Amino acid sequence: MKFPPIKATLKNGKIAEIREANPDDAEELRNVIKEYVEESDFIPYAKGEFNVTVEEEKQWIQSFINIANGLLLIVIIEGKIVGNLSLNIDNRAMLKHRAEIGIGMLREFRGLGIGNILFYKTIDWAKNHSTLEFLSLETHATNKSGIALYEKFGFKTVGTLSHSIKLSQGKYTDTLIMTLDIKNIINK
Repeated sequence: MKFPPIKATLKNGKIAEIREANPDDAEELRNVIKEYVEESDFIPYAKGEFNVTVEEEKQWIQSFINIANGLLLIVIIEGKIVGNLSLNIDNRAMLKHRAEIGIGMLREFRGLGIGNILFYKTIDWAKNHSTLEFLSLETHATNKSGIALYEKFGFKTVGTLSHSIKLSQGKYTDTLIMTLDIKNIINK
């Protein structure tokens, strides 16, 4: 176990359990991801496009278990998975000093402080892994609440991919690339 399970009280008084995903979570996690992908304006999948099988989900979960610095956390409230955060790492020598964060949550559980808890615990975990120096993420330029969360934890915008997402109405949105230099916050 890389990440010891934790429990946290949310803004609504409910208790969230946060733990590493395991292959037994595959079907439920796949269904949750499919649901939040469908209801999100900020995850780049068109309606009906996320079609991962349970077996593919198991393999994805196992890939995080197999890699030392990879992490896939799930959030459980009242016995149900409601979201997840992934810390994706490439084990190639030139790339294993950085990881990319992905996060998703069912709409009804947003705004309860889960994102804050996940980012705080993930950054703390990453600071204690010697090969990690930088965390990065990508987000829609229109994702104001997400950007506020990321900036709260010290992420800085380092680049913009113009017109990188084509929306269903034929309009475009930019993608912001944000990074956090964790090697400089280790002793803070």
